[in-house]
Amino acid sequence: MPMKKRTLIAIILLMIGVGCVTYPVLSDLKNQHIQDQILTQLERDIGSEPGDKLDENFPVPVDRNSTPPANPTPNNNGIGILTVPKIKLKMPVQEGVSNKVLKHNAGHLPTTAKVGDFGNAVISGHRQYVYGSQFNRLDELEAGDLISYQDISGKQFEFEVFEKVTVTPDDTSIFNYGKAEPTLTLLTCTPIYKGTHRLLVKAKLVVKN
Repeated sequence: MPMKKRTLIAIILLMIGVGCVTYPVLSDLKNQHIQDQILTQLERDIGSEPGDKLDENFPVPVDRNSTPPANPTPNNNGIGILTVPKIKLKMPVQEGVSNKVLKHNAGHLPTTAKVGDFGNAVISGHRQYVYGSQFNRLDELEAGDLISYQDISGKQFEFEVFEKVTVTPDDTSIFNYGKAEPTLTLLTCTPIYKGTHRLLVKAKLVVKN
């Protein structure tokens, strides 16, 4: 094989390799930007009166001659903001755990308690390629660490971690807490990039404002 042809093939293979490595990272950075947009809008919405927000079912006049923005703000159906100071995590939370929801948000499992109510509230999140993105660093939490949650009405809740466990995906006992006290469970896949098991960080309510 001629030297030039071998060199060209080597360059092509190198470019493909670089692309395979960088694409997931660039994709996660884009998702992080969208998540930040959602979070900013949610922070504006928290504590606002119902009339301050547009009704999604209300017809809004459209100027058909106008040009749509290049980067429209994503639709925000957030129910709260999750903050974990130790791992520098701040994420919008939506209802549901579909892939669409978890792409840019943490998701509240609808069959579990509302955050702050008696019972176990479960919030799930993905782990991404970018360090510190979404629930990537959840495994760093230990007993005594604090988790904060602010709902859409402005109420604030602070939880203290008391347990961290790893279970198989079919272990549903993790949701059986009863209603003795308000608890919060953060749920994600582990190990990172493989997801053969589920990592749970359990916390109890210590402050409610």
